Amino acid sequence: MRFRWIMIGLLVWAPIALGQADLGHETPERDKPVEQDEFVEQDKPGEEQPPPPSNEPPTFGAPTTPARPAAPVCRGLVLTADGANVPRTSFAATEILDLDVRTRLAATVRGDHTLRVELETPKGFHYQTLDAPIRGGVVRAGEQRMLAGYPRPLAIVPITHGPRSSRRGPEAVISVPVAGTTMVSSGLYGTWTVRSFVDDTPCGETTFDLEP
Repeated sequence: MRFRWIMIGLLVWAPIALGQADLGHETPERDKPVEQDEFVEQDKPGEEQPPPPSNEPPTFGAPTTPARPAAPVCRGLVLTADGANVPRTSFAATEILDLDVRTRLAATVRGDHTLRVELETPKGFHYQTLDAPIRGGVVRAGEQRMLAGYPRPLAIVPITHGPRSSRRGPEAVISVPVAGTTMVSSGLYGTWTVRSFVDDTPCGETTFDLEP
């Protein structure tokens, strides 16, 4: 009788135990085949991914505002003699003492600047270079300023205004000695060339005739 109950027990519990064993040995997810429609490529660790596509046009740096051109500091030059206000293009060497080179400046010029005048002989040789510190503003009597290349300070030339009738506006004057110079003693007569510069910026070029 006991043997019969043991056999019955085995027949009842064996299927249940086998079912639980099948449930405990399911195929792991990594061993299951991946359906083609469900495949998704995973990002590799440490690998930088490209940015998503954009419909905006490519740009090459931030837009820049064009630089404003510098305002002109000068408006040419004219020549006079011995402090006169009437421009001339011909001078008699025996009748004048100094040739006045009047560099016309813009009305906006203020503060300290450097004026340079260059003279060229009728044969095209360099004759003389004259430098002067100039100022658009108050200049005290005897006030001087150092310029590069000069061992001593030079007198500051004030920027002045010509007579209203001339409509010349602001100008700075450098006087070039004529009487008693090699212009006369060497007979350097003919057509001379004069150039002026403000802070190394060319202001203009003109010519004049020097006669005996």
